[in-house]
Amino acid sequence: MYSGKNVPGFGQYEGPVMSIRVKTMRQAAQIVELANLLAARPGWNRSRAAASILAKYGDDSPDRSFGGLSENNIYRLRADLLGVLAADASAALAWQDQR
Repeated sequence: MYSGKNVPGFGQYEGPVMSIRVKTMRQAAQIVELANLLAARPGWNRSRAAASILAKYGDDSPDRSFGGLSENNIYRLRADLLGVLAADASAALAWQDQR
């Protein structure tokens, strides 16, 4: 977090300014919570939710990471999770089977 005074590359702001690192950690926490909500749905569990997310957004590494996930794909992942959570159970299962 920056104080708002002389923010690198941006100048002066009233009050604190969040850093990219803090914003990225917040996005990751939101995605984890959305994945947990998906895993709690009928017919889903943590393994199934993780496999579905990895199949669409993972980088095929043995450590199940998302190192190549772009900013746009982070937003798409969050939008996909929100869409599945908002949909009925049959749509959720169809999304999972698109792997």
